[in-house]
Amino acid sequence: MFQIKKSLFAFVAVAAAFSVPQAFAMPGVDLGIMGGAGMTMPSFSGDLGGATLSGGIGISAGASLGVGPLEVSALYSQYSIKLEAGGESLSSTANYLDIPVLFRMGAGPISFGVGGFYSLFLSDDSGTGDSDPNYGATASVRFTLPVIGFFVDGRYNLGLKEEEQSKISSAAVYLGFNFL
Repeated sequence: MFQIKKSLFAFVAVAAAFSVPQAFAMPGVDLGIMGGAGMTMPSFSGDLGGATLSGGIGISAGASLGVGPLEVSALYSQYSIKLEAGGESLSSTANYLDIPVLFRMGAGPISFGVGGFYSLFLSDDSGTGDSDPNYGATASVRFTLPVIGFFVDGRYNLGLKEEEQSKISSAAVYLGFNFL
C-alpha cells in the first residue's frame, strides 16, 4: 500500500510540474529557453588559390519570447570556420549574440517561421577581437509536444552581409521548453 501511495505521489508531482506553468499562461504569449548545436557554412566569392574553406560545429543557447505570431530570441551562438592550404590548417571560433525575429505560423504541433536575424560580435579565439555584425534571413520548422511545451526547432540562417568576399550562413537544431 505504501508503494502505491509513493508512486501516486511521484506521478502527481511530475504532472503538476508540467501543468503549473500552463495554468498561468497568457493566451498568445510564449516564453521559452532553448539550446542546441549548429553547423557554420561559409561561402567565399574570391579566389582562395587552392585553399579550402569549411565550417565547423558550434553550440547555441538562449531564450525566446513569442507574442501572437511574432517571436524574438536572444541566442549566444558559436560560429567555427577552418581554412586549409598546403597541408596547414587555420581554424577560428567566433562568439555572437544572435537576435532572430520570426513570423511564426502553423497548425497543431508543427509551425513554420520566417524572418530575419542580426548578430552582434562578442569575441573570438583568434585575438583579432573585432568583427562587424552579421545579418540575414532566417527560416524555421518547429515541432512542439502539445500540453507540456517541449519543442524541437530546425533553423537555417542565410547570411547576407559580405565581409572580405565571404558570407557566413548556418543551420542549427534546438531543443527547448516553453514556460508559458
